[in-house]
Amino acid sequence: MVRARLGCLAANVLMVAMLAIAAPAAAEAQGAADVAALNKQAVQLYGQGKYKEATVIADKAVALAERVLEPEHPDTLASVDNLAALYQAQGRYGEAEPLFKPALPALERLLGYEHPNSHLAMSGSQDETLKL
Repeated sequence: MVRARLGCLAANVLMVAMLAIAAPAAAEAQGAADVAALNKQAVQLYGQGKYKEATVIADKAVALAERVLEPEHPDTLASVDNLAALYQAQGRYGEAEPLFKPALPALERLLGYEHPNSHLAMSGSQDETLKL
């Protein structure tokens, strides 16, 4: 009887440990999906010329990405780059530049120097980076 209870207890402890390990990965996956959805919405609004609305959404995407993803995660970089491009489209260059500057080295490290998106960021064709 005691052995059965210990076996059941051990199984429960193992189950809790497995869930604890899996929970952060699931949360990151959900977070990445939410960030991607916000980025997609910002890009759509940008395409419609609704820069102010797109900026609000892009700002939310950056905040979420910074909270749930790594700083050099592709979705984090895309979020920051999108927000910078929206600032640039509105003539808010002082706000755009500090976002663009760290993105280029990160994109080059992540994607490689030869990747087309690295060249877009470097060439200053920031409007095109909204398609990341």
